[in-house]
Amino acid sequence: ETETTHNQIQSDLEAELKEKEEVVENLKGKSEDVKKENEELKETESRLKVELEIGKVARNDLEGRILDLTNRFNTKARGEEELRKKLGQMSAELKVQGWEIDNYKNKLINSEMFISSLAGSDSQPGGSKLVLPCNSQSLLASGSSSTDHFSQFAGGSQ
Repeated sequence: ETETTHNQIQSDLEAELKEKEEVVENLKGKSEDVKKENEELKETESRLKVELEIGKVARNDLEGRILDLTNRFNTKARGEEELRKKLGQMSAELKVQGWEIDNYKNKLINSEMFISSLAGSDSQPGGSKLVLPCNSQSLLASGSSSTDHFSQFAGGSQ
């Protein structure tokens, strides 16, 4: 009976040993799989580090380009604002010059009318002879109006 018990225990131990050996083999296989996976993860990590560095360089390049474009835009915007101010000033100056031209034109018309009225009084008895400057005499002689004369000087026709 002891021998059967002993054989039984030995058989149970052998079965348990065989079971544990299978577990060890299974774990060795899993260990190899984990090592392979670990190597793949290291390779992936290395590749991602390289890609990250490339991304950082590209980001710095883009940030530099954005900064350059922003500076160029701001410079152009300032230039455009300066041009707007100059245009406003020039527009105001042109309006003033237009008013001045109209004022001088009206003065010229009034002077011609005055000169014409003096020339007309010249034919009256007892009147004194009026001596007119060359341009005024030629205007009166030709009978042209002051607006015609003005347009000749202004380079246009009215």
